Amino acid sequence: IMADTQIFQVDYFFWSKMTMIGPIIIPLFFIFLTLSFFNIKVKRLNKVLLSFPTLILLFLVPTELYVKSVEMKAWGPETLHGNFMWVFNLYFISYFILSLLILVKRSKAIENKIQKLQIKYLFVSILAITFFGMLFSDVLPIFGISRFIMYGPALSIILTLTIALLILKHRLFDIK
Repeated sequence: IMADTQIFQVDYFFWSKMTMIGPIIIPLFFIFLTLSFFNIKVKRLNKVLLSFPTLILLFLVPTELYVKSVEMKAWGPETLHGNFMWVFNLYFISYFILSLLILVKRSKAIENKIQKLQIKYLFVSILAITFFGMLFSDVLPIFGISRFIMYGPALSIILTLTIALLILKHRLFDIK
């Protein structure tokens, strides 16, 4: 959102890089959220190992490996991906698939209808938001359509609001 409000190309370039921070952190948090939901205990070493790729990707945000450049077009600034974006995409997809597999596997053992419904809402919202986020931020730019790239990071806000709604309205995690 900050990138899309910038007038100068240099500012847009900076904020385009900074928008990578949220999408890098979210998959790790989602794994921990999933593990927490099912009360799965994870050893400290495994937590560090899960966090290590995230830390490396965060360290590389200021470089041009994710966002190579910004070109000003008639419709607005166009963000061009760097050569390392495929690594981020692999990380993002892998962590979300791992989380969704845990959700599906553990939900089969749950007999409580309310918890099953909570998991269903969580699963569908995560799947839909991840699909559209990847479509706008990663797939379309590969085909030269980067006009919608600004909607990808905004979907992370929608994801956060969706989980907050699930917590408040449907008592996800039994939080009252």
